[in-house]
Amino acid sequence: MFYSNGFNSKRFIARRETFGLLVYDKKRAKIFIAKGVYSLDGIDKLVFADEKGERTRIEVSEVTLINSNLDLPKDFLFSPTYVEIYPIMNCNERCFFCYVGNSLTHRRMEMSGDIATATANRIGESGVLTTSILGGEPFLYNRLEKLAVNLHDNNTKVSVSTNGTVHNYELFKKLIKIEVGFNVSFHSHIPEIQNKIVKNSIGYNKTVATLKFLLNNTSTEYINVSIVANSLNYEKIPDTIRFLHEIGIDSVSIYHAQGAGFSVTNNLSRLGYFAWLEMMKEAISIGKELGVNVRSVTNYPFFVEKELGFSTDLGLSNFLYGTGDGRRTLYINYDGCIYPTSYNFPDNRLLLGNVIRDSILDIWQNSVILNYIRNASVPKDCKACRFFDICRGGPITNYDLSKYLGHKRIEPNCPIHSKNCIE
Repeated sequence: MFYSNGFNSKRFIARRETFGLLVYDKKRAKIFIAKGVYSLDGIDKLVFADEKGERTRIEVSEVTLINSNLDLPKDFLFSPTYVEIYPIMNCNERCFFCYVGNSLTHRRMEMSGDIATATANRIGESGVLTTSILGGEPFLYNRLEKLAVNLHDNNTKVSVSTNGTVHNYELFKKLIKIEVGFNVSFHSHIPEIQNKIVKNSIGYNKTVATLKFLLNNTSTEYINVSIVANSLNYEKIPDTIRFLHEIGIDSVSIYHAQGAGFSVTNNLSRLGYFAWLEMMKEAISIGKELGVNVRSVTNYPFFVEKELGFSTDLGLSNFLYGTGDGRRTLYINYDGCIYPTSYNFPDNRLLLGNVIRDSILDIWQNSVILNYIRNASVPKDCKACRFFDICRGGPITNYDLSKYLGHKRIEPNCPIHSKNCIE
């Protein structure tokens, strides 16, 4: 383990990087940077900058520092800051934009106990700051409690992404005790639209019941609602935010659907970037008015640059911005296999290793595939774009991965460059 004792009682996790300290605030789910600071010795307070350049004063007594004497990589992070775990591919809904897509099944393809333990241990020993348990539907996974507890004991902040339709309230309570965060998918306050999107005739009622249960049993800081904007719901998303505010939700993430899985095969889900942008501007404005923290999740964050703010003054855009694939994030499947991206997930042509036999830290720092991705060429037009420092070339599918995937994209899948992305 790289962590010192006392992790779970402290609010901040700090990790040494080549540029200074990378700090994660467990309460606010934010990452801060202290450039040029490599030790907390003799310091009472630190002033950190987040990715928007905003300053926050932190009491050093509330920081757990990772103690590692290993050499730090120069051009990429010491280890992933975030890992997604897919312990089950069984799901009781079929959202038509799901990026996992055809990997979903009604069969029990799920992570064994040995692999779950190895996953948690590998994450702990590599100093990963945050993990998210997805699927499939995680609450259909029989070992969800064990996996979450093991991750928690291995000193990583844990969240679970759920559709909220599996009402295992006793399990909810056990996860609440270890401060698990809940990302609940809820795409419309209109029952008919919600149920049509998820293809579940009782999905709306079940998800709303889960939200109300969580609001009555844990702090709102551990609850986030995830909305995927699509052609069915985007015009009413501002009203959905109002509805969520009325029941007590104060944190909402709005996603632009990835160009993968069902989102590619189902034309019904296709939403132009500029239609998404206009909706996002209104949603952020309404969120500010109501006191709801509305966040944007998109491959092209420069769209909401003015609303959300990004600072290139930190000089760390290569670490902070653009796709996280291979640069901040890894993905672990139910069989323990590790991948660099969720696009076409899982794709064995990009297999990095397996938690049973391989160290995440060793993979991160020495993988030939990850090195190739980090140095892969992006479309020529991207480097000339004024948004490149923020965008970094967009999603990994824009990169030249022809060595592994057998194809090379000619033009970037970008709303500025490609008219195919614009309504």
